[in-house]
Amino acid sequence: MAIFQYVPTWTGARVGQGATVFHMDSTEAGPETYDELAEAVAAWYSSIRPGMPNDVTVSFPPSMKRIDEVTGNLLGLVSVASPSPVSGNVDTTWANGSGRIVRWATDGIRKNRTVVGHTYIVPSAGFTDPSGNVSSARIAGDIAAHGVLINRLSTNGTPLVVWSRPVKGKPLANPPVLAQNGLASVVTSGTTLGRPVSLRTRND
Repeated sequence: MAIFQYVPTWTGARVGQGATVFHMDSTEAGPETYDELAEAVAAWYSSIRPGMPNDVTVSFPPSMKRIDEVTGNLLGLVSVASPSPVSGNVDTTWANGSGRIVRWATDGIRKNRTVVGHTYIVPSAGFTDPSGNVSSARIAGDIAAHGVLINRLSTNGTPLVVWSRPVKGKPLANPPVLAQNGLASVVTSGTTLGRPVSLRTRND
């Protein structure tokens, strides 16, 4: 399987510049699906912006990588129409480096464990309840957005995946490290966890 790697960037006076990496299955993708893939990701950010500071902007690149799932080799670049940037809409005090985390569930198994993925939505603003946890309203809004993203990408023929990267074997290490092929596992659901997270950099 070949996969797409699409990387929106975050910018803001207090956050500098960082990125979020998305992977999608490209097996059934044709040129007519490329722009819709980018639009689906942008729409997801539009849906979660009620929990993002208004001085943070997410921008979308005009291209994405096509990568061999098994080896990690770059197969080429694909051009897409860049969606309009998305800025947060919460005008309130927020803690730099603090936010929420999405857990993506899959049916994939690697090293005897179920494959899961994570996406950080950091920084976030106006997203906690009086106890300091992520509010139930924010979690519900996020989960709805995650479901729309998953369904939209699946309908497009470019389902969202969690990519477990290939591992180079190190037989002389102690203990030895076994070589592992890369694995792309299709996402079945996404949920925002209830405990806030912190992030030192925005490259996640």
